[in-house]
Amino acid sequence: MFDAAHESTLVGHEVGPYKLFLETIDEERGAMISGHYVWPGAKVLAEYLLSLPLPLPPTLNVVELGAGCGLTSLVLYKMFVEASSTSTSTSTSVLNLSMTDYDPGVLQKAQKNYDLNKTHHCSSLVTNISCDLLEWGVDFNFSESFPKLSTPTSSPTLNLVIGSDVIYSVEVVEPLMKTISLLLTNLERSTHQTQTQTQSQNTTRMIMSQSFAYDSAIENMLNDCCVKFDLFRSIISDTFVKGSTNNENNHKIQMFTVVPKINSIWEHFKSTPDKEMKYKVVEIARCSETQERKIVYKALYGERGVWVRDLSMWLEKVVVDGVEKNRFNLIELPPS
Repeated sequence: MFDAAHESTLVGHEVGPYKLFLETIDEERGAMISGHYVWPGAKVLAEYLLSLPLPLPPTLNVVELGAGCGLTSLVLYKMFVEASSTSTSTSTSVLNLSMTDYDPGVLQKAQKNYDLNKTHHCSSLVTNISCDLLEWGVDFNFSESFPKLSTPTSSPTLNLVIGSDVIYSVEVVEPLMKTISLLLTNLERSTHQTQTQTQSQNTTRMIMSQSFAYDSAIENMLNDCCVKFDLFRSIISDTFVKGSTNNENNHKIQMFTVVPKINSIWEHFKSTPDKEMKYKVVEIARCSETQERKIVYKALYGERGVWVRDLSMWLEKVVVDGVEKNRFNLIELPPS
């Protein structure tokens, strides 16, 4: 829990081209005293997000879980402000950013750190920054808890849920995975309510960093919870050496996406106006030998054949003429 009795000092943190000043303490980090430390995973995640070659969309929705001092969120804030100020577009850009935690004291610290790093920006940028109470594993009303994130927009939107060093014991895995699933599902649905087919891309994901290795119990629980809560997990980067007792300065970055909904409509990247290659998801199955998840889908054109492929292949990206694309793009969600 957050302990306001701990004295904090203003410390500068450099991440990429940005320097932030955060109120923190320099003592040994402790999982039971939250909100005072910048954990190594926060900087790892911030640097990874800065390295992404993707152009920022007109609307960026971000929820940080276990935000603590808020370093990763504030780096994204700085990045979006800078990108918007140098953009040649005349349209309005919107950043909706929610730093969440279960401890009110942590949220007060995060709010103070945002106030310390607030940047003046151009009038064409709208920023909605909030620090919101969120307890993992508990059902919530998305539109009431995150009104700005659930506001429909017709502009292309990227939805990001982020978290760093949020898994520190096997007990937190299930409530955390449930919350991730709820957030991703609601963000995806709110976005697709107003997006056109050309805008409707796979743009909702959770990116998580970790600065210490998971044990087998956590790994097994993660995999089980991904199946239970309809999430797909992919490892982006893992520098930990299996069996090593010295994994200091190593990290793992992983991404979670929502498993395609049954009866949702998707379009293959080779689809053209003359030949629309659209498919309906029939079922998510598991291989009896490997337990690997498969997707069963039906063509909505031609002979309307029914097909099966690895779920990982369905969700992966392909490179066409030097451009990275989704293999399948979500076109339509089934009624809720």
